[in-house]
Amino acid sequence: MAKKWDDSLSPGDIFGVGDVKVEEMGEDGVVQSVMIDGRRYILDEDEDALDVAQMPDPAVMRKIREPPRRVSPLLFANMFCANSPGLLIFGWIFACFGMIFVCAFVGQIRMADVFGKWKPAGTATLVSSEDAKMKVNDTRMYRHSFTVTPENGETITCVCHSGSKLMDDGDQPREVQALYDTRFGAYRLEDTSLGVMGGWGLFSLFVLLFPIIGLGIVVSTFRTALRNWRLLKYGQVTKGVVMDISPTGTKINHQDVMNVTFEYITADGQRLQGSSSGLDVSRITDDDCEVLFYDPQHPKHIFLLDSLPEGSGPEDVTGAFHLRSTGTLIRTLLMTAVTLMFFAIFMAELAYFFGFWTFRMVQ
Repeated sequence: MAKKWDDSLSPGDIFGVGDVKVEEMGEDGVVQSVMIDGRRYILDEDEDALDVAQMPDPAVMRKIREPPRRVSPLLFANMFCANSPGLLIFGWIFACFGMIFVCAFVGQIRMADVFGKWKPAGTATLVSSEDAKMKVNDTRMYRHSFTVTPENGETITCVCHSGSKLMDDGDQPREVQALYDTRFGAYRLEDTSLGVMGGWGLFSLFVLLFPIIGLGIVVSTFRTALRNWRLLKYGQVTKGVVMDISPTGTKINHQDVMNVTFEYITADGQRLQGSSSGLDVSRITDDDCEVLFYDPQHPKHIFLLDSLPEGSGPEDVTGAFHLRSTGTLIRTLLMTAVTLMFFAIFMAELAYFFGFWTFRMVQ
């Protein structure tokens, strides 16, 4: 839905009482022009009221210093960990639980089984054939050790897997295969595989989608938070008028994510539009014009002052942005702890997947 600017607003409605000098008053009692910092602004209905909306609000703008501004560590943590807690936790859960399946299945896959080009490479001698203590589609897998002697004459021991136990037939040679252009001793017996999963390896790769999607949600949330933090710290400040409020087409917990479009004027006089989205946009649309920060290099990127937690804002003296609400502080500390916990779990899973550490499983 579109929101139309009301040209009949008085200077007091826009700027606050006592900081604006009325220059001209119409017969109907509506202010037609004002003086602000020695500049005259027309409020006539035939003029563009957007210019008025962009003038500084003395009650708020005096507190906001020139960039770079100081943002407290707690407010920084809130923007990263507690601004969209539901989406962030959902992403972490998806990523961490997905990595459990990745460690269980993808870790048993060898890409050479799926994409490698194998060729006959002479014969090998079976050393042992043991239960691999794993089933694939109710088929018990076996681990086979064998020795092979390449052209350089040095005998090496290799391992492969299959769904059947190989009988020990003494020193009887068996056919062996090798990868083309191999330099790492990649050998396997005929009808076996390097990985435990065997031919199911490629099919099992779909489990990678779960941690990728979850990690994508987490990274996207952090990227948005980083951009908003940079806008708050380094962005230019102005005021914008709500031009449009519409659903993005995305739902979270059956609730529409809304997109709000603002029109504002930059310091060099350009008229631009930027947008902000979220589940609850009531705070950033409750005034006729909103204080916002924009990036001169990317003017479409904006951050609304009202997007900060309730009670947060710049100090009167220093202009530093602080987190003041006790309830918000508790939520911030809790979400920061949860985020660090999930991060530690995910890194531990990655370490296990790449073989940096292992743990014994009870048989």
